[in-house]
Amino acid sequence: MRVSKTFGDGVGRHELSAGLYLADYSFEQTRHWNTNLMELRNRPRALDIEALDANGNVVGYVTENGFLQYGTSGDVGGRVDGKAWAPYMADTWQVSEALRLDAGVRFYRQEDRGFARLPATQNLGNPNTLADDNVSGDSGLIENRQASYDATSRTIGANFELNPVLAFFGRYTNTFRTPNQGNIFIGSKRIP
Repeated sequence: MRVSKTFGDGVGRHELSAGLYLADYSFEQTRHWNTNLMELRNRPRALDIEALDANGNVVGYVTENGFLQYGTSGDVGGRVDGKAWAPYMADTWQVSEALRLDAGVRFYRQEDRGFARLPATQNLGNPNTLADDNVSGDSGLIENRQASYDATSRTIGANFELNPVLAFFGRYTNTFRTPNQGNIFIGSKRIP
């Protein structure tokens, strides 16, 4: 939502704008990853690494059908529900035909609530390969989490027109980037 008002002050003309950004969002993600060893070429084939004894006999495998590790190697996923709002105000002041100044400020607030699916690691028990020794996946447990972020951005600028084809412009901005919604469940602690 935005409203604007233009008025003169005796020295030039002002265009004052104010607005409000609102967001209500939900995000859920479940991740299933594996780690594979593949050739580097078009249409690659899976590679298997064999462990050999001194006589060249196969005694085990590091991979299984190209898989170095089954299961996710990090976060399993989670859910976040959030709200964000950001009121802002800006003024563009046309001081003269050649000089225009502008300034603005925006306040931002984000509140997130959700949960992280906690991962667990298990051994699938195949003694012939290391690929299944450290399988990671969803433990079935969750950890509730919440976070809130506040930030303010400011800007000021000037434009000076020397003639219709040449002008000087400058701007200073102090801004921010808040974390994304997935940060609620990224970095989950591991269940033994």
